[in-house]
Amino acid sequence: MFRLFLTLAAVFLFLFSSVGLIQITYSEVPTVPICPFVSPGECPPILREGPWILPQGSWSINSNGTKGILNITSVSSAGNIMGTVFGDPIINGSFHNISGTVTFTRIANSSIPMIYSGHMFWQGSGVDTLVYTLAGDLKVQSKIHGWYAIHSCIVIVCE
Repeated sequence: MFRLFLTLAAVFLFLFSSVGLIQITYSEVPTVPICPFVSPGECPPILREGPWILPQGSWSINSNGTKGILNITSVSSAGNIMGTVFGDPIINGSFHNISGTVTFTRIANSSIPMIYSGHMFWQGSGVDTLVYTLAGDLKVQSKIHGWYAIHSCIVIVCE
């Protein structure tokens, strides 16, 4: 039923835009990142058996109640993570693609190491979006706190 609705809506927009009754401006479409490992006709590897893939880009992070950005700029084939968290460089970042575990260290102005460790999981959101979550423990000196980070991306439909 939903596909029928989408088809009818597409036909309606095409017909009325081609005769000038509706003007469509493509710049008004919001930009959402496309999952970098998805190509047309291929299911994301995370949906099949196989290793995890840590998406690069901007993640919304909540670290013990403090909100900010975790920016993953690269993940090497060996699992080394490069990027920033709250604007500070990620130190000793690693990602294990079999277990989906992530660890990294942040050193802020106080020069006290903050060690993040966690696991990745995902869930579908709507028809075409995956929401990835990293969640785990944050160790600061002898205290343990919680943290999580969320990253969403559009998935090209699997055939």
